[in-house]
Amino acid sequence: MEPAAHNLTVYRDRDFSQAFILKDADGVVINLAGYTAQAQIRPAKESATLIVEFSVAIVAATGTITISLTDVQTLALDADYVKGWWDLVLTNPSALRESYVEGSVIFKGTVTRAS
Repeated sequence: MEPAAHNLTVYRDRDFSQAFILKDADGVVINLAGYTAQAQIRPAKESATLIVEFSVAIVAATGTITISLTDVQTLALDADYVKGWWDLVLTNPSALRESYVEGSVIFKGTVTRAS
């Protein structure tokens, strides 16, 4: 299966969250009961260097997967990273791993800080 393309913009020192609703080729929501998911950002697709791993929440009945990073995680992002790559990998109940979404990530600085 060809993963869907979806580019992300992550602001340093900000919470980040993005939800996806997974559907089959006929547009029917995929029931994600028994699935697990993982999503990571790396500087290049084949890189061994992990920039950050997303927290992933699944709502099985609605086919919804939400990836998120806390403001603490985004603040800790190395300022040398301006761009990276990410993907969302699901493992079904039969242990088959597939990429569902992938794309680039742009990291942006911010001005306002918590006091």
